[in-house]
Amino acid sequence: MSKNFPSNYPDNHRREIIFWTFDSHRVLLNFDLISTETGYDYVKVGNGNTTDEQVLLIWSGGPAENKTKVLSAGNTMWFSFKTDGSQTYKGFSGVVQAVPAESKIDCDSEFDCKNGVCIPNEYACTKYSMLCTNFFDKHGLCRGRYKKRQKESKVKSQRKTNLQQRNAKAHEDLFFSNNPSRVIRPIPFSPLTKTPTQPRPETSHTLFKL
Repeated sequence: MSKNFPSNYPDNHRREIIFWTFDSHRVLLNFDLISTETGYDYVKVGNGNTTDEQVLLIWSGGPAENKTKVLSAGNTMWFSFKTDGSQTYKGFSGVVQAVPAESKIDCDSEFDCKNGVCIPNEYACTKYSMLCTNFFDKHGLCRGRYKKRQKESKVKSQRKTNLQQRNAKAHEDLFFSNNPSRVIRPIPFSPLTKTPTQPRPETSHTLFKL
């Protein structure tokens, strides 16, 4: 569990752990809770004993309870937790255990990243999700859902633009209807000179015979 749990973890905190077991087993990490500052404080988990290599899970945000699991590919797993210098949350707590090498991860009804990671359904297919580091949540099962959301977002944006234009036109019409003297009338232009057409002064012509 994170430092100070269940109270909030400290600022500028860093923790790294290597889990290992017998060659005939794998490492299973079950999170009871993860809750961090979104976009700034990160929980990362991966295969092997070298931090930041073979990353399986990147978590920032929450809270999520009893829904996140990570199963290593071999008999070692690394874990890291880094925070910045601003807001703090509860952090994380969980249980680590050794399971037979032939074990498969069971996500129950939660989202299966297909890389040994289970994440909560409510965090899959979200715009800022980085949970499935193989991007399965974005480019696998969720591709259709993303396209639908993008289309809905585009339609919503267009409706907002149209509404703003209608409101601006209505405001303009109301302003000039209440202030008729402020109406700016266009000046006719000559198609040849492209300059405003002014009334020609009356002139008298005298003919001289040479």
